[in-house]
Amino acid sequence: MDTIAWQRMEGALIFAGALILVVFVGGGTAWWIAVILFFAPNISFAAYAFGPRLGAVAYNSTHIYGFRAVLFALGVATDKATISVLGVL
Repeated sequence: MDTIAWQRMEGALIFAGALILVVFVGGGTAWWIAVILFFAPNISFAAYAFGPRLGAVAYNSTHIYGFRAVLFALGVATDKATISVLGVL
């Protein structure tokens, strides 16, 4: 199996896990809010309006699993379902 196939499989597993967590941890989050939040990190490209360096930092920092894992952990630690859902999506 090539690298791209592995990355797609990893992405699909992360997506499936996120959906399961939203259902069980979501705290009543509406499905349409979950869809919007799923695409929210892609809005970070707007930081490129302030220059390529800031844009790259903003875009890359919101597209790593570590950023979301920290948000999820923070939500669980503070018992805030909304923050947990932000971390999952």
